[in-house]
Amino acid sequence: MLCNGDVTNSNALVELRLRLRELREAVGRPTYQKLQEQAELAGRTLPVSTAQELLAGDRRPRWATVEVFVVTAIAYAKHRRPPIGLEDRVGDMRFWRDLYEGIDGPDDPRPDSGPAPAATTYVEFVHAVLHDVARSRATREARNAAGAPAVITASERLLLRLGGIYEAVRAGARPDSEQYHRAYHPFTDALWAFRLAVRTEVGQPPLTPQALGRVDWSVQERCANCTQSAS
Repeated sequence: MLCNGDVTNSNALVELRLRLRELREAVGRPTYQKLQEQAELAGRTLPVSTAQELLAGDRRPRWATVEVFVVTAIAYAKHRRPPIGLEDRVGDMRFWRDLYEGIDGPDDPRPDSGPAPAATTYVEFVHAVLHDVARSRATREARNAAGAPAVITASERLLLRLGGIYEAVRAGARPDSEQYHRAYHPFTDALWAFRLAVRTEVGQPPLTPQALGRVDWSVQERCANCTQSAS
């Protein structure tokens, strides 16, 4: 149960992190990996390291990070069977925004300090890819089946797109730059294509972007940076 209490400037950061930890407990204490996967289903990004830093770090987080964590945690609770009921105010972003606005000091500069955060995301994407490849390989071996051409083709395309992000970062592209987004969205599309190939390989039902309320897997149509660039 989330507790009540006033928040002052001096303890606002501690209070915010306490409430966020309580939220995680209230929705069933999902692993950070589960939260990352839940965020991806909605076209959002919540790397494991980001969620860990949010709940245990000592820097003022960005509001966007707080927002995606809260929204993802609530979505996770709703998709549990049976769904987990939460207090009404937990779903009110004004409640969380008020907590956040009470914090003194600048935002954590690291997400906006240059190409390093994108490099971190690059490594996390590689880990996710390797996890899916290992799961697919284990399933094929269990079935004593031959290699799956669709998975191999999708993985090769994914690694090619991944290389595009790496080259953009090496060239100094910031996460909010047009150059970075030209590499990022094709990668997102290839990532989902690979995961769908793995789903088929392991016998899971097919999934379409429309089933998740999206136009396509690239999430470009929901990207604020790309929308502003096109206007």
